[in-house]
Amino acid sequence: MAKKPVVDWKKPIQTVSGKRCRVLCTDVKCDQPVLVAVLDAEGGEYVEDYSLDGSFCLGERGSEDIINVPARPADDADLAERLNDVFDGADATQDGMNAVLHVLAAQFGSMKFTKVCDFLRGLAE
Repeated sequence: MAKKPVVDWKKPIQTVSGKRCRVLCTDVKCDQPVLVAVLDAEGGEYVEDYSLDGSFCLGERGSEDIINVPARPADDADLAERLNDVFDGADATQDGMNAVLHVLAAQFGSMKFTKVCDFLRGLAE
C-alpha cells in the first residue's frame, strides 16, 4: 500500500470524494485528534474525526479520507486518477456512487449529464 500523503491542515481541505470541509480543531486528545465539518448534499454540515494524516478509518484508505483541495484537474488523466482513488475506497452502495458523483460534480460543475456520460465513455475506451 502506498504511503498516504500528509495533509496541510492550514490549507483548504476536502474528502477524497470531493466533499468540501473545514477544520474545527486538530488537538483532541485521542487517536483521531482532528475534528472536521463536512458539507453534506443538502448544504448542512456534519462533524467527523480524522487522524493527523487525514485517514477516516485508521490503517485504511477510502473516499472519506481528507486531502488538501487539489488544483482543478488539468486534463482527463488527472480526473481519471482522482476517480480511480475514489473507486479504490468506494463500494457498490449508494454511498460509493455518491462519492463518484461528488468528484464528477467538482470537475464538471453544471455541465449537462450527457457530457458527463460522454466523458465516462471516453475513459472506458
